[in-house]
Amino acid sequence: GVVVGQIMSRTDRQGKKTKAPPHKEEETATNSKIVRDSWAKMLEKVGYFELGGLYYDAIFAHQPDIAPVFTKTRDEMGVKFVDMLSDVVSMCGTPPKLHEKVVSLSTMHITKGVEASMMPAMGAVLFQLLQQSLGKDWNPEVRAAWKWVWDWLTRSMTVALEAADEATSVVQSSWDIAMDNFSEEEIGGMMYDTLLGIAPNLKQIFHRPRQVMVMKFVDMICTLVAMSDDDAVMKEQVAWLGARHVKYGAKPHHIPIMSQVILTVMEQAVGESWSEEIESAWQELWDTSCNCMMDTIKLGEQHGHVVEDIWAKLTAKLEGGNIQDEIGTNIARSLRKSRPALVTQWTECYAEWEEQDRLKKRKQQQNQMSHKDMALALDDDDKANKGDTIAGVKKRKGFAIEFSFRRRSKGLGEGEDDDDDHEGKSIVSGNSSSDATKAFGLQVWEMLEKVIKHLLEPEISNEEIIVMANRWAAFGLRTEHLTDFGNAIQYAIQQFLETPCSSCKNNDWTAEMGSAWWWL
Repeated sequence: GVVVGQIMSRTDRQGKKTKAPPHKEEETATNSKIVRDSWAKMLEKVGYFELGGLYYDAIFAHQPDIAPVFTKTRDEMGVKFVDMLSDVVSMCGTPPKLHEKVVSLSTMHITKGVEASMMPAMGAVLFQLLQQSLGKDWNPEVRAAWKWVWDWLTRSMTVALEAADEATSVVQSSWDIAMDNFSEEEIGGMMYDTLLGIAPNLKQIFHRPRQVMVMKFVDMICTLVAMSDDDAVMKEQVAWLGARHVKYGAKPHHIPIMSQVILTVMEQAVGESWSEEIESAWQELWDTSCNCMMDTIKLGEQHGHVVEDIWAKLTAKLEGGNIQDEIGTNIARSLRKSRPALVTQWTECYAEWEEQDRLKKRKQQQNQMSHKDMALALDDDDKANKGDTIAGVKKRKGFAIEFSFRRRSKGLGEGEDDDDDHEGKSIVSGNSSSDATKAFGLQVWEMLEKVIKHLLEPEISNEEIIVMANRWAAFGLRTEHLTDFGNAIQYAIQQFLETPCSSCKNNDWTAEMGSAWWWL
């Protein structure tokens, strides 16, 4: 099926696209070379990891106001600092690329409390560290180059953080933190183990191996996170998820258990960044999803088996009569009262299609006859050489086969009907034997067959419906027709079921069947 949510870490999922701050190519080339050279010299004098630790110490010593943002240990933060500086140095010659990196980190920076206003303080600490490490090599030219890079980086951070702050929700930002701290397999495993720890009886509904279910859990959360800012799409996705769970054997009372699972696992995964605000956001997201999913499962349990029973009764009567003719006739009869223009357009579309199909078949027949004529001509030439000359026409199996391709279309054999002499009758007339009526019934039957086949597989069903919707739109069907179209199909099915046949009993259309039909 279609998976809308994707497993993304904060480095994979960029925030809102923004344009990099302007820069001059010549100025960029000059300054980036000076920065790279001075960085290389500093790493010769101070080790890579030692440099990160010194930066950490300098921030806490000289800029205590921004220190609370950095919550990890000296060693962990030291590595992050020096990795960040290394990325800045390596990409400062290509500002657009560096800006992309800044954007990719912006949602994480927001969750950590990083602000663009902190950049001057961090720059002052960096310049002090550079001066101490480089000594005489820290000259006005080097300082000016680093200042140019840091000023541009500050503008980039400002743009990226402002855009990310507008685009990122609490749920999304906390999910980014969780994905930073753990892999998707780890988070999925935590959810699986926590669920079975709380409700071990649910293991019986999981028929797939643990590693498969682990990724299913992560896919589910990714979908919710991806759609958390779009209620309409999120509810649709959750409804589809609920429909699938009817097939898996899930019950409405199973769903609330996941609330405790998600909150427990997310608190562990987010770690020290977890807060009442984050907990409230996840609780609200799951409550909304939970209610929608429970409603979907209840309706699926209530109506799904009724729809399948209706379909079983229809297919049981399929051999007892021409169901497509009858359904097509009754739909046309009903729509002729409520939507006569739609029936007329369908008839015109069918007539046009029939004409195109007739021309296509005729062309194929002409091509086939042309090949046969050539073969017969060669055969006759052989016989003429043997003294069996036949003038112009050869009799074979009662057919007069003309060698002339141009005249072949009028030289059909005895007992065969020329397609041009056949005129399909219009469903406007209500004649149940017309080709148009049967075609209409076949289209409806095919639609129902595909939808019911994937009744509890909504993603697959939706793909089928997209294809069918394009076809029905070409026939003139529009959104405002759907209620009347559904009524007409129900009327046709009801009439067919309530007509007794030799192999089945009369099937009265009940209120339960009517409710199930409209659920479908």
